Amino acid sequence: MGDQTLIAASNFLLSALIARWSSVAEYGAFSVIYTSFQLVVTMHMAITTQPLLVLGNARFRSEMREYVGRVTVLQWIPAIGAGVLALVISYVAYARGAHQIAVASVGLAVAGPVILSQQFMRRAFYVDLRPGRSVLGGLLYLAVMMATLFLLVECGWTSAASGFIAMGVASLPPVVLYSTWLRSPRTDAVEWREVIREHWLYGRWSLPTTLLTWAPGNIYYTLLPVWHGLEATASLQAVVNLILPVQHAVSAVAVLLIPIYARRFSEGGAGSLLRALRLSLGVLLTVVTGYGLILVVAGRSIADVVYGAGKYAPDFTALLLVVLLSVGGVFTSAVGSALRALNRPRRVFAAYGLSFAFSLSIGLALMRWQAVTGALISLVVATVLTGGSLSWLLGRALAGAREKGTVRGPT
Repeated sequence: MGDQTLIAASNFLLSALIARWSSVAEYGAFSVIYTSFQLVVTMHMAITTQPLLVLGNARFRSEMREYVGRVTVLQWIPAIGAGVLALVISYVAYARGAHQIAVASVGLAVAGPVILSQQFMRRAFYVDLRPGRSVLGGLLYLAVMMATLFLLVECGWTSAASGFIAMGVASLPPVVLYSTWLRSPRTDAVEWREVIREHWLYGRWSLPTTLLTWAPGNIYYTLLPVWHGLEATASLQAVVNLILPVQHAVSAVAVLLIPIYARRFSEGGAGSLLRALRLSLGVLLTVVTGYGLILVVAGRSIADVVYGAGKYAPDFTALLLVVLLSVGGVFTSAVGSALRALNRPRRVFAAYGLSFAFSLSIGLALMRWQAVTGALISLVVATVLTGGSLSWLLGRALAGAREKGTVRGPT
């Protein structure tokens, strides 16, 4: 849990300080590219981290160390590909006169591969439930990122790319440390071809799911500037930042829950998994609800402290909506992890179909009509739709598992 706290704190401080030190338009550009980068992050996880957490406790359990080492090497391929894609986006944005978007994309192109690799390696320790090793890397990441940000500000080098540069520089020490720990013995117990095939069998459904999971929660950040300017995206990101500490913590814990749920189901069946799910939901909801009450009461004052007096001033409606968003996120994260632990990526894919359709139709209309408020309402509704769908599909999956006695392959 210490690792999750460090990463949540790092992401919150990064976004808050960039918002404080950058102009509103620069922060809007950073938010657009950062949100787009989250799609790349989830795609990278879909073919690396998620199958690792499931297969490491099942298919490759007896050769876990070598298996993890193989995936650690292979994950660099899509990570470098993401950097190349960011360069292409930068060129297109510059050619179209969107210079701030182009600057942010260059920063991501340089830092993106090492950021993705750091995130993968940190989670690789979850496969055998040793997250303690991630804590040292998390401490390094937080310390170096803060030092880099302050250096950029002191030198006057703040721009839409500053956040990505700080993340990239901060990711380097953990990557070196993690690479040493994850180095595998040189044997032929696990073949490269076998690893690629197994990850593809899992990822062929998990990968397209990333678009469905990304769009309902992120599409508004990228499209708000089309109708309301970069400043609108900055305002939306600024109010959502206030729930980032719990939001990132819940997302990170959800990843850790996958191997726990998988092990509970393997050892005790559907009943054991459900007990673990209820316990995790109870704990997470208690924490998120308590945080949300504080935010509703004192959110405006907190925003003044974080961003500077009057720079971003969310009203009561916006604060209430982001709290509801964080509560809904607990259900989608925990229940989604349970389905992934059952090796059911196809059902996760199906669960996001309804919220995806809503987001690209009614959700976009609400955003265009009501700007930031419309986007927040759409985010909450999409989360409710997703949570309901995931819960229903999990119930069906567990009922089927009780009848068969096991789960065979990704369905």
